[in-house]
Amino acid sequence: GVCNLLSWMRDALNFSAHARVGHMASIAFDASVLEIWASLISGASLHLPYKDAIGAPDLLTHWMVNQKITHCFMVTAMVEAILPYLEEAKNLSLQVLYTGGDKLTRTPKDEVPFLFYNMYGPTEASVAASCHLIPPGLQQVPPIGKGIDEVRLSLLDQQVQLAPLGLPGEPYLG
Repeated sequence: GVCNLLSWMRDALNFSAHARVGHMASIAFDASVLEIWASLISGASLHLPYKDAIGAPDLLTHWMVNQKITHCFMVTAMVEAILPYLEEAKNLSLQVLYTGGDKLTRTPKDEVPFLFYNMYGPTEASVAASCHLIPPGLQQVPPIGKGIDEVRLSLLDQQVQLAPLGLPGEPYLG
């Protein structure tokens, strides 16, 4: 559940009292749990961008640099729009950028000074159930990754059998 997810985030994504977390997700979106509660359990500070920055990748990048944001979740559309700005930003403190909510089609093209994660969480999961560290320059659609701690993720075929490696299937969580 949620406690497992938050414990995993604290450890795997290096949330600590020194983290400065950007709060981008709407409070009505389940991903806000990642930002708010991961910050609370790790002692990190949570930073809310000004309203005009949310829809403007250049302003949001400027805000992230000025606020020295180290950890940030963004929905897929937002992360795909801001990546070119983050790739060019100077003095960026960002260490971890993680995304989810839709199929990711753009990844950093070159080396970036932060780790970039694709997260997946179906409705029946507590926000996120899997995660994949995306290498810069990936030229294909990134995978949804492996199950986080205490989550078993399997891809099953139409006969509800394990799908062979490399073939499509439906994700099942255990």
